[in-house]
Amino acid sequence: MTANELLPWGKMNSNITFEKACDPNNKEPYPGFSSGNMYGCTAWVLENNNMDYWHCFDKLGWNKARSCHK
Repeated sequence: MTANELLPWGKMNSNITFEKACDPNNKEPYPGFSSGNMYGCTAWVLENNNMDYWHCFDKLGWNKARSCHK
């Protein structure tokens, strides 16, 4: 969060990335968090208006496809 905006986790070029922290197959917690691994999904859902990472995570990324349907 900044003085003027909220920054969703998982934004491209952030330290908590979609590729590292939004893998639904990863059962290990993201470093620095006690449980869970889905912290990097917020930016993805807001920018791409989908939760396709649940269905085809390996095909998705900021520099790859943005939806399973493409």
